[in-house]
Amino acid sequence: AHVARTLQRSLLPPQLPTIPGIQLAARYRPAGEGVDIGGDFYDVFPLGNGEWALLIGDVCGKGVEAAAVTGLARYGLRTILHNRQTAADALEALNDEMRTSAGTSTFCTVAYAQLVPDGRSFSATVVCAGHPTPLVLRASGRVERAGEPGTLVGVLEDMELHPRSVSLSPGDTLFMYTDGLVEGLAGDEGAE
Repeated sequence: AHVARTLQRSLLPPQLPTIPGIQLAARYRPAGEGVDIGGDFYDVFPLGNGEWALLIGDVCGKGVEAAAVTGLARYGLRTILHNRQTAADALEALNDEMRTSAGTSTFCTVAYAQLVPDGRSFSATVVCAGHPTPLVLRASGRVERAGEPGTLVGVLEDMELHPRSVSLSPGDTLFMYTDGLVEGLAGDEGAE
C-alpha cells in the first residue's frame, strides 16, 4: 500500500503553481484503501506569453498498466504542449502514441483548458476527449458547461474534438473533475 501511494503521488504535481489573477485548488481523493494505483491525473503548467495549461484525465483501469499510461498521458501532453501545439493537435498526437505503443491496451479521457489572460479576465479554450465537460460557476451563481464532449484518447484512429472558448471574469470558477466524483456522489447520498 505504501509503494502504491508513493507511485500515485509521483504521477501528480507536487504543488500547484501561482498564476497571477487566478486562485487554484486541487483535491485528489483516491477511492478505497488498496494497493491498486488509480488512473486519475491532473496538471497545471505555463505555456509562455502568460498562457497556462490546465488538464485533467482518467486512464481506464488500475494497477501498473494504468500507472504507465497515466505517466505517458500527463508527461506526453506536457511535452507536446510545450512545443506550442494546439490542444486538439496535442490530444491527437497522444492518441496516436497510445494506439501504437506496444503493450498499451487501454484508453484515457482528458479535459484540457488553455488559459489566456485578457486584462482582468481570462479566456479559456476547452477541449474534451471523452472526459466530463468542465463547468463554469459564474459570479452570478449561474452554472454552464465549458466545452463539448469528444472522442476517447487511444481508441479510434480519427478523433472528434470540439475546442470551445469561454470567458472567465473575476468571481467565476472553472471546475474540472473526473467521473469518480459523479460516481461517488451517486453511490453515497451523504457525500460532501
